[in-house]
Amino acid sequence: MPAEARTVPLRRLCRRIQAADVVRFPSTAEELTVLTSALQANPNDASAHYLLGTLYFSRGLTDSALTEWAQAGKLNPAIPVLDASVGLALLHEKNDFEGALSAFRRGLSSDPSNIMTYVGTDQALSLLGKTAGERVRPWNGIRIWLMRRPD
Repeated sequence: MPAEARTVPLRRLCRRIQAADVVRFPSTAEELTVLTSALQANPNDASAHYLLGTLYFSRGLTDSALTEWAQAGKLNPAIPVLDASVGLALLHEKNDFEGALSAFRRGLSSDPSNIMTYVGTDQALSLLGKTAGERVRPWNGIRIWLMRRPD
């Protein structure tokens, strides 16, 4: 099967996810097949790596998810929610508070409108025993974002 033909299902999957009324992440066997086929056709597809990692994480396969997310980050570190996803996995599943904090801090730069990067940063700092002053510092930047929201 030509590479172009194998990427069509991935495009359809991405359109379905984007068109959904609610945030929807891949979780079905069909979506697993689509994502693995897409990566066979194009191993440098950062979005497919991210979505496959999300699928793995939804199945409790944290190590596999982190591997896919690491590859996605190498290929495109600006994927929205990537750092928040990594941070949440490290924080809640691996109990790697320093690693989680590092991921959330990257997210504060790459995805500053994602509230989970702020919440995760606060949680990681709290679990690391940081002071309230240290924990509130990242929230200073969110005031601007909240005031600029169009709704």
